[in-house]
Amino acid sequence: MRWYVSRNGETVGPVEEREVAEWFHDGMRDGMVRDEAGGPWTPIMQSPFALIKKPQPVASNVTAAERKQPKPEGGTKLLIAISVGLLALVAMSVGIAAMPPSADEIARRAAASDAKELAEAHARRLAREADPNLGTVVSQTTESESAKTVPLATLLSEYKDNEVRADGEFKGRRVMVTGIVSDVKKGLIGGMYIVIGTGKPFEIPALQCFPNSSQESAAAALSKGQQVSLAGTVGGLMMNVLLKGCVIQ
Repeated sequence: MRWYVSRNGETVGPVEEREVAEWFHDGMRDGMVRDEAGGPWTPIMQSPFALIKKPQPVASNVTAAERKQPKPEGGTKLLIAISVGLLALVAMSVGIAAMPPSADEIARRAAASDAKELAEAHARRLAREADPNLGTVVSQTTESESAKTVPLATLLSEYKDNEVRADGEFKGRRVMVTGIVSDVKKGLIGGMYIVIGTGKPFEIPALQCFPNSSQESAAAALSKGQQVSLAGTVGGLMMNVLLKGCVIQ
């Protein structure tokens, strides 16, 4: 089995189980690990690696005759070095492609998604201007939508258990949740986001909320550990569950 490893905001993987065990025995005690099959992130000290004993060095069984075998010449050494380098580059490419996105990367992707939604909204506005009756129907439909109160623990556990089923139930719908603020940060390309959870340590996924521009002052006044209620549209799962167009209640 192969594993993803996250430490100090950086994630690598998937890497072989043996290599993760070596990192653990070399002193890595503050990381998080997750198996390649998509299991939950777990502190490495609470993972199976904490139970694996450090392997003892194996005595060499090389005979004197084997030690006398001729060593590769310069050309052969160069070919071996090139092959090892190419394999390392391929491994790095695979590892980078498989990394789960950071919270800032999630914010960047969400901002790009919001830009697409703004363009679509502009197109709808132009259509309403061309057809006033269409505008009336769209306006009434939008205003009739109200946020449904959903326990935050339920929303997070549904996405953790089955993303496809949770999308069918929640994605694109407005919900209202109440949770504990764990972070308030700026996005990579502007804007800001709020991360809230149920208060459990090492909670994955959490809820990552993107407030409307009119709500940014209220969001900036929030503090870690504060309880807050938010209403917004569920945007699916991207490491965290996304909530767009958030309004602080």
